[in-house]
Amino acid sequence: MKQMGSSYFLSYMIPDHSPCELTLPKEMIKCKRAFRFSNFTAHKDEFIQIVKEEWEKEVNGCRVEDCRGKLKKAGVIQKKDTHNEVLKEISCKVLTDSYEAMKDEERLLHQKAKVDWLNEGDMNTVFFS
Repeated sequence: MKQMGSSYFLSYMIPDHSPCELTLPKEMIKCKRAFRFSNFTAHKDEFIQIVKEEWEKEVNGCRVEDCRGKLKKAGVIQKKDTHNEVLKEISCKVLTDSYEAMKDEERLLHQKAKVDWLNEGDMNTVFFS
């Protein structure tokens, strides 16, 4: 018998939505793919300078995870004082930032999926027509 995953629903972060923590069996978890680099850009004159500038930038973690943490904290604080207008404004700003970060992440994942589709092709075209 195959081992099934499990799910755990966390407390809500925005009205009517709650995050779900999903645990998958180790057999279902795939290894990360290797980094791919399109080396045609390396022949551009400005390539080395751009790479150097980007590598020198400081990056503090994942934007989406940071936003989720801030959103969770804002929700907890606002529950304690539901009539505080300043807290409502802060929560709205955090929520807006979270949506923007999630949209960016979704666009990135969509782009990665598109690359996979281009590489692997669509062998099921007739089936889904």
